[in-house]
Amino acid sequence: MAALLLQTLLAMPGLAMARQSWENIQPVESCQQQTEALQGLLARNIPEQFWAYFELSVAEDCHSNIEKPYGSVRIVSRPLEFGNNKIVIIGNSGVSAAFGLNHYLKYFANSQITWNERRFSLEHPLPAVDLAITSLDKFRYYLNECTFGYSFPWWGEDDWTRHVDWMALNGINMPLATTGQEAVQRQVYLQLGLTEEEIDSHFTGPAFLPWGRMGNIKSWGGPLSSNWHLRSIVLQHSILDQMRSLGMTPVLPGFAGHVPDALLRIYPNVSYHVQSWLDLGFSCNNTCTILLDPRDPIFKDVGVKIMDASKAEFGTDHLYSSDPFNEMDPDSDAPEYISEVGQAIFSTMLESDPEAVWVMQGWMFYFAQDFWKLPQAEALLTSVPQGSLIILDLDATEHPQYERLDNFFGQPFIFNMLDNFGGNMALYGRVEDVVTGPAVARRHAPNMIGTGLTPEGIFTNYVMYDLMSEMGWSSSELTNIENIEDWFAQFGRRRYGPDSGLAKDGLIRLCQTAYNCTIGNFHNHDILVVTLPSLNTTDYTWYSLHDILDSLELFVEASDSLRNISTFQYDLADLSRQFLVNLAPTFYQRAVDSYNHGMVDSLDINQEIFLDLLNDLENVLSTQKQFLLGTWLESAKTISETPEEKSLYEFNACNQITLWGPDGQILDYAAKQWSGLVSQYYARRWALFFDWLALSLAQGEAFSQDVYYEQFLETIGRPFCSKHSNQTKFPVEPIGDIVDISREILQKWAGYVTP
Repeated sequence: MAALLLQTLLAMPGLAMARQSWENIQPVESCQQQTEALQGLLARNIPEQFWAYFELSVAEDCHSNIEKPYGSVRIVSRPLEFGNNKIVIIGNSGVSAAFGLNHYLKYFANSQITWNERRFSLEHPLPAVDLAITSLDKFRYYLNECTFGYSFPWWGEDDWTRHVDWMALNGINMPLATTGQEAVQRQVYLQLGLTEEEIDSHFTGPAFLPWGRMGNIKSWGGPLSSNWHLRSIVLQHSILDQMRSLGMTPVLPGFAGHVPDALLRIYPNVSYHVQSWLDLGFSCNNTCTILLDPRDPIFKDVGVKIMDASKAEFGTDHLYSSDPFNEMDPDSDAPEYISEVGQAIFSTMLESDPEAVWVMQGWMFYFAQDFWKLPQAEALLTSVPQGSLIILDLDATEHPQYERLDNFFGQPFIFNMLDNFGGNMALYGRVEDVVTGPAVARRHAPNMIGTGLTPEGIFTNYVMYDLMSEMGWSSSELTNIENIEDWFAQFGRRRYGPDSGLAKDGLIRLCQTAYNCTIGNFHNHDILVVTLPSLNTTDYTWYSLHDILDSLELFVEASDSLRNISTFQYDLADLSRQFLVNLAPTFYQRAVDSYNHGMVDSLDINQEIFLDLLNDLENVLSTQKQFLLGTWLESAKTISETPEEKSLYEFNACNQITLWGPDGQILDYAAKQWSGLVSQYYARRWALFFDWLALSLAQGEAFSQDVYYEQFLETIGRPFCSKHSNQTKFPVEPIGDIVDISREILQKWAGYVTP
């Protein structure tokens, strides 16, 4: 049967193009339209007094040659009167030209544009330049399905406009774009005969949409209102318009087969499987999701209707994501079955779009290696024609699967950096793997067609994203790790200005330590202060506390001259936060040792010190808007249009970063070290833990983790999100001077760092 299906696929009209269709993917907008879009990007990102001194355009023949080099840009300076220069940038796409602009700003004008900060050192005459840059691969991919839950759920058009500009400036030409798919599906399900109530019981709330889309859960945090659906449609149009105008080719949702339970009422004889997301403790009200059997004709019928509706609403760039088995195994490990499933999914895509290219997250190949052995992986990866399936080697800087799976059996793949899980906060990077990994992959795998960034959450460790974004271009001089410290020094100068000496040295120290993790499986979750207390809670580090202290001392010493620079203030707060977080386990361990030895006074002393440290952590976090719980909660409430939406969205925002489920099913996965959350949630949880230890000693009974956990859920965990809904308003504006506070932190806590 598998051979017959493959023959059918190969015989379909348009498949000759589809067999190598990843090479034929190109921007849908004209060269002139991309040039016009660049003018808006320039105006939004460059100080107005310098607009006339930059000229950005896309070459008139930008669509005439899709062979290598896939991306190219020329940057030259032209002399003007009075000794000034005009910087002329011509790319073969809007993205290439935008990358050229950013490269000039970074390396010639000592300036920086990040996710949420802009720092310029522009002055006349602008430095002369004559430079050509080419991309090393066709694609620079961006985003993870989960990012839309952990970072983007409350974003509006202004947020997305700024972020899509950032994508272009960093050379990203293949972003994931999943907004609005529930609204499209809703219309199709209504046409098929489902009721509003049945659809409402299927979709999750806004903060949990990615896991509903991947079939992991249903209903939790829902329902979605008609206002939400309308807003998401309008927002997706805005996102896609800007992406396409700049020459990007966004990846839109395909169809993986995850459908509402009520569809079984419409098709009572359809074949399906009931999926359950690991053993996390969700009830069947929130998991036990329905996956249509891709081999059943109803799968194609429903899938084509949804994909056609999506194309009618949003258009297409022929790239479609589909992940039927994210952290859930197929119903059978028989290679023939897996091959038939892959063929059926791709056949559905082709029925809707003969030029379709399937984009698949490769996370499952790492996460479920016991299932995805060579025969199973080969069956799936070879189930569609070569070139019609792009694999995202999702965590390639740490766990490259192309090595394990025979270069994905020839299917093209993208080498990605996945350095954040759940949007957690920790100084972290794998500098050596980022610098050397893509080059090694290119040498050993001719089917590598791009690099990418696939964080579950953003707004942490920006330096690593800046670094990885350069790995797909010829402009990078980082062909080995030997000159990485020079790169970090340049990063410091453009981030803090020319007087960045000591702060730059602090960054270099971090490059050698926190940003150069060389051991495996740090998923940002083993952070003691935001982990449920127990007698054996661990804290995961690969560097010494002295390393962080050394960097912090350099930053504090640099603060006299840099205290008014916002990027420096943020990094100083982030580094002070990390120092306190890394110091906290010292007092935790002393407290636990005191309990184990029956030392009541010592337990009290170390409990007091630990909680005092959390209070100082709260003070550090309060100085930065990005570190405020109120910022996250208010962004959720701001987009609501009714009191019911306001309450629901705030609950979504709060539950995701705490219990992640009704009763802590994924407790602390998306933990945040935020002001308000530390003082009102984590500190209270730790105080309760220490109280239980003291009570256990006083009563001569062993500490019960289960009893403690149940009391935490009853008195803190569940009430925290329900108590604050539409009642407590956490601050949205920072307070305190981080320079003064960080000096106090050093004076107060540095002495606890043992030689």
